[in-house]
Amino acid sequence: MKKLTYEKRAYQFIKDQILQGNYHVGEHIPEAKIAAQLTISRTPVRNALKILEKEQLVEIQSHKGAIVVPSDMTVDRYLDLIEFSEGLILKAIQKVKRKNSSFPVGEMTQIMQNMKTAMGKQDEEKFIRQLFKYFFTLIRLMQNQYATEWVLSIEQEFDRKARKELRSIPISLAEETYHDLETINHSLASKDYQLAEETVERLINRYIIRTFRY
Repeated sequence: MKKLTYEKRAYQFIKDQILQGNYHVGEHIPEAKIAAQLTISRTPVRNALKILEKEQLVEIQSHKGAIVVPSDMTVDRYLDLIEFSEGLILKAIQKVKRKNSSFPVGEMTQIMQNMKTAMGKQDEEKFIRQLFKYFFTLIRLMQNQYATEWVLSIEQEFDRKARKELRSIPISLAEETYHDLETINHSLASKDYQLAEETVERLINRYIIRTFRY
């Protein structure tokens, strides 16, 4: 119990220092100094930094320790994530084609219905959640643990760091997104893999073009 209290103290102290701008992007977090300031050992400080890394406020590097990272998602980072996601989705489709795997039509249809409901209510957050769920379900077909974990990490990063302008992109493209996902569903169900791939590329291109307008 005492250890948990120290860890929480260290976590809150470091987080406050970052959010108040006392530790800048790229700056090393001084474990020993913080431990001395709080009169605790370095172990709870290290544990606190691991939590902050999961919250993507710091990055723990080998032989360097914890470094403060940008708290907002940049446009370049957003574009990198979109393009990497495109690559994973295309690989998932190619694997379905090679293995002649079945496509989870029922599950994807339900996600689409949830997206349509979110569109009707202009519920931006629900629409984004369902969009990530759609991509997660598709990429899961790769049966690659790294890929599925990466999609979850993207969702967490987007949720914590994306500014309002970036968060508004999916709902601003809701109609086009829904139409393209519907085409992907139908083409995968009918094993028209080329159309599915072309539609994915067109959808991602829409997001890239819209991003450049912000």
